[in-house]
Amino acid sequence: MEVVVSPGTLEELSQVLRRPHIVSRYGITETEAEEFIQGLRDFALVAPGKLSLDVVVSDPKDNHVLAAAVETQCDFLVTGDKHLLTLVLFESLRIVTPRDLLYNLHNPEAEEKTS
Repeated sequence: MEVVVSPGTLEELSQVLRRPHIVSRYGITETEAEEFIQGLRDFALVAPGKLSLDVVVSDPKDNHVLAAAVETQCDFLVTGDKHLLTLVLFESLRIVTPRDLLYNLHNPEAEEKTS
């Protein structure tokens, strides 16, 4: 199993970690934010970000997440995002909640469960 992240998600996370209310609430320094983003880059497969999709009509900002999963040929896109979850399946990509992924991993003989 491998974690995949889109370049857009890394950029968004980098911005969020630097928001004043996040910095004051959690005491995150600029160095810690940079180290966290770099650690995520080192741990995860960062999608090339070349594929552009226009599939998530209800929230177009989610398209980069779907594109990253397709671009890297993921089997599952694991999310809590309701706009992505409504797709259920895109091409051969199964879009599931973390709970559903765990169920499928622990019960491989059972029919696949999706929300």
